[in-house]
Amino acid sequence: MVGSQLPITVFLQRGFSFTIDSHLEHWGKALRGRITVRDYQRALGPVYPVKIKFARKFRRRIRKRVSEARVGWIRSFPRAVNGRIYIFSDIERLSVPDRDRAGALHATLSGDPATRLVLNDPRRSLCRYELLRTLHDLGENDFNVYRVTERQMPERFPVFLRGEYDHDGAATELIESPEALTRELATMTERGILREGKLIVEFVDTRSDDGLFRKYGAFRIGDRIVPRHVLLSKDWMIKSSTMNGLTPEVLMAEQMAYFEDNPHEEALRRIFELANIEYGRIDYGLTGGRIQVFEINTNPIVVSRRNRTDARAAAHERFAVSYRKALDALGHGG
Repeated sequence: MVGSQLPITVFLQRGFSFTIDSHLEHWGKALRGRITVRDYQRALGPVYPVKIKFARKFRRRIRKRVSEARVGWIRSFPRAVNGRIYIFSDIERLSVPDRDRAGALHATLSGDPATRLVLNDPRRSLCRYELLRTLHDLGENDFNVYRVTERQMPERFPVFLRGEYDHDGAATELIESPEALTRELATMTERGILREGKLIVEFVDTRSDDGLFRKYGAFRIGDRIVPRHVLLSKDWMIKSSTMNGLTPEVLMAEQMAYFEDNPHEEALRRIFELANIEYGRIDYGLTGGRIQVFEINTNPIVVSRRNRTDARAAAHERFAVSYRKALDALGHGG
């Protein structure tokens, strides 16, 4: 492959390849054969917890063999005259030890002469908690976030609970007071739900003058910021758009205007740079024209199969084209 058609390998957690597979099956058919999906479980290899003292002399030998096997597997990937691109996705789902091991793989690939570009360093990229706490401390986000295990009462209410590492959204309705939060946490413990990996997030009201909540989503793909969607709802927790009394034409017009104007491009690029993330989708709302970041997902759904027939099909098709063009530009300074 030459020119813009550099082969791409995407690393992700096993069981979560549907985010890309569904795109390659339909909207992204032109990318088939160019994108290879590999799971971290195979890429990082097995862990050998050799702890017995007399076996210490064998540790280096075992690690060397694992490293050689891994490098051999990597070198089996399809090659191109102009090099290969690697994307480390799903970083937020990696355990701390696996993030470190993935970081070592990132360093290995970055030093390979056959590599053209590597996106997302697992050792440097900010995951949800660190990103949101940093943005609050910098005065970018109006809301703060706390780990349940911090045992710190939020400064403002309402709040809600959510997972630190998943993409399932809020796990509770809005919690209006410290007393209600204490009861909710006690109930969670009584139900046998671990406190580890749970976040308390302060609610920020991003309703527009028309009474609707809007959740914006935009991809960063290398140097490009590519608008993905504007989701509208009367509910604060938005997973998809609802009609809300609006016509499909009005919804489409707002979506297309977002594509055309890319109104928050530079601000979003700055936030991605802060997070040390070169590939992913940022979800955010607006308060008084100011961006309020909800998360950056490093393994976002591109365009799923079910979107082929909904009212916004034209918008999905347009994004699919922009997505492909952004991938074409990777490694070429575009």
